[in-house]
Amino acid sequence: MNFEKLLHLCQAGSDFRKQLMTDGGVMFRFSIYMRHCPSAENAQVHIKRVKSFLPPLGQVGILTVTDK
Repeated sequence: MNFEKLLHLCQAGSDFRKQLMTDGGVMFRFSIYMRHCPSAENAQVHIKRVKSFLPPLGQVGILTVTDK
């Protein structure tokens, strides 16, 4: 992998983390972010938003926890 491609991938990851924080995400652990959503409908909005700014080569796992 050449240096320019590696630099581009690092920048894409950095931009993704910044967007998570802008959307209200809080770093829970290294590379683990969490966000409180008051309803399932609100959670779906944020899930779609996170997927929309995911870098092309990025992967994300989303866990939804409810009180029921």
